[in-house]
Amino acid sequence: MYSRLKSQIDSSSADYNKLVTDTNKLLREKFEANNNDIKNFIERKTEDMRYKILEERRKLDTIVEGRC
Repeated sequence: MYSRLKSQIDSSSADYNKLVTDTNKLLREKFEANNNDIKNFIERKTEDMRYKILEERRKLDTIVEGRC
């Protein structure tokens, strides 16, 4: 009786540990995917802003040249 109960507890404990490990792995993968998405978004927005700044600088240079 004792050995059967111990076996069931050990089995349940192993199942629980596997579930926790799998859940942690899934959360880590999703976290890394989200980090990559955020990084790509920031890089894209930064590039867009650089382009806009360069365009504004060109416009200002053209206006200054026209006044001179």
